[in-house]
Amino acid sequence: MVQSQTDIARVLLVAETTGYQIRMFGDVAERCGISLIFATDRCHQLDDPWRDAAVPIRFHNEE
Repeated sequence: MVQSQTDIARVLLVAETTGYQIRMFGDVAERCGISLIFATDRCHQLDDPWRDAAVPIRFHNEE
């Protein structure tokens, strides 16, 4: 059975960091056939330093 990209369940996980505790969610999601997208507090100018394709977001205002 072939699934199209629209048939895959997706979850957006918003987290402060991408430590090993959060990465465990990725392992479980992969085993369950779920596409997990991380959104973490990191510098938006870095080019995916941890190779997790996380969306960079800022949790605080630096002013």
